[in-house]
Amino acid sequence: MTVIKGDGVDKSELGLRIFQLTGFAKDNGAHLQYLTDFEDYRSVVEEYSEVGAVTGILDNRISRIGPENGFWVIATNDAAKLIHIQAVRYEYLKGQTLSQHWLNDPAMYAPAWLDIDFHKSDFDTAPITHEITGAVCYHADFWLDKEYRNLELASLLSNYAMVLSLARFNPAYFYGFMAARLVKQGWASRAGYLHIHPWAPRWYISNEDEFYDEYLVWVTGQDLNDLWSSGKRDTQVLGQVAQHVDTFPTVSHAMESN
Repeated sequence: MTVIKGDGVDKSELGLRIFQLTGFAKDNGAHLQYLTDFEDYRSVVEEYSEVGAVTGILDNRISRIGPENGFWVIATNDAAKLIHIQAVRYEYLKGQTLSQHWLNDPAMYAPAWLDIDFHKSDFDTAPITHEITGAVCYHADFWLDKEYRNLELASLLSNYAMVLSLARFNPAYFYGFMAARLVKQGWASRAGYLHIHPWAPRWYISNEDEFYDEYLVWVTGQDLNDLWSSGKRDTQVLGQVAQHVDTFPTVSHAMESN
């Protein structure tokens, strides 16, 4: 098993980075809020995102999720209109790997907007998932209003969640699932994920008789600490990398709705 400890996190440096990201978002017309009430979270997702449903592991009706092990972020524009939602859940995997954790209840990680046949789905996962254990953060339900998907905000917002996770939970790994077509468009690297593998759950869609393929995307806590605490990452670059893309994805379950 691979256990990477996220020791040595400089909270003052991370605080500065969070402040910089918050300011940069505001300069682009997005006002960020950090929240932990997952009853409110479900209501907001159901009302605003195109998907209209929360990923099971983030749904407080069926999963233990709250201030102690999760947070969510929203952004509003200058007119106070909601333009963004995303969420993070922390887990400490003791005595089991990430792949074992998923297989305990794959329905909790299934795309909430699809009718999945779990008996026909393929749960062969990336080799790294058989090694990952310890502290992990799961990133999901990323939504950005259509009017803002061609701006630099999408890249910035993903990085904002990563830095908050490092400051709050200090995970060994930060990961998510991403639709194959979005990975091929370069979204994973723009979102800050340094590692990508095509073997993630292949969800069999019952009413369409086909698979919905996802990639595993991840970054280690040490990667994040190196990028942010050392000051190697210029917040201005976060905006520039997105300018070469016409549109950004709708929602992530992963990072896509359809």
